[in-house]
Amino acid sequence: MSKSTTEQQQNSKDNSILEMLEQRALNEFLAEDDGGVTKRRRLLEVAYEKAKKGDGAMIKLLYDKLYPNAKQSIDVTSGGDKISSGIVIQWEDDEDIQTT
Repeated sequence: MSKSTTEQQQNSKDNSILEMLEQRALNEFLAEDDGGVTKRRRLLEVAYEKAKKGDGAMIKLLYDKLYPNAKQSIDVTSGGDKISSGIVIQWEDDEDIQTT
């Protein structure tokens, strides 16, 4: 494996670890108490109030979180054609097996 590939893999691993730590820190921050209510709840209340007043960005944010889009698959390899595994077994007679 080339040095640049090894470096790219290490950078990718490092970035994944950093993202995980950032997510954990954010979750811990949002779980903290803020006057008897979690910061997560406080943030949701602010977003809700803004949405109620017509803030389009907050309406979209809340709607997207409540009703996320289903994951969509995109065929980028076969142009819509069926992909075979390369081995096809056809049963001719009880004893004859033909592979192609």
